[in-house]
Amino acid sequence: MARLLNKVAVITGAARGIGRAIALRFAEEGCSLALSDLNLTGVQDTARECEAKGAAHGVRTATFPTNVTKRADVEAMVAGTVAQLGRLDILVNNAGIFNNAAFELMTDEQWDSMINVNLNSVLRSKSTKPSSLLGGPSWNLAATDTSRRWRCGIPGSAMSTTRSPRISARHSDC
Repeated sequence: MARLLNKVAVITGAARGIGRAIALRFAEEGCSLALSDLNLTGVQDTARECEAKGAAHGVRTATFPTNVTKRADVEAMVAGTVAQLGRLDILVNNAGIFNNAAFELMTDEQWDSMINVNLNSVLRSKSTKPSSLLGGPSWNLAATDTSRRWRCGIPGSAMSTTRSPRISARHSDC
């Protein structure tokens, strides 16, 4: 159907899982993609798959080894997207981590890492102001595992604490 034809999206955490799935779907819909992840090999594999899926629509890709906890990396990713793909319409803040530890057992370092990736990275991405680069509107999506298990939290899980604020406004059925 090509509902995203001639759009350009940045997707963080695109090497696997939800980010990869979003990228493949966007490519099918005609969207060119700037894909980022710390796993550069994985994100390059995703890019090749996206180009194949979106070939009929002329989908192009760019890949970036991005640490979403570092503002300079995020700014370089956005600037690189505009330089390589000409614009930026959609920003999908998908990158996230889960330190698989009960809240009471987490170290300060584990907690800080989850907060930085799962929450602070969204602010860093937003602060790049993609709409000002375009002179028009943009979409900013925070993608997460939205199964009821994660939305409502697992007792004792810090993951639910750090990811839930990103989706709580949208899901109020817990």
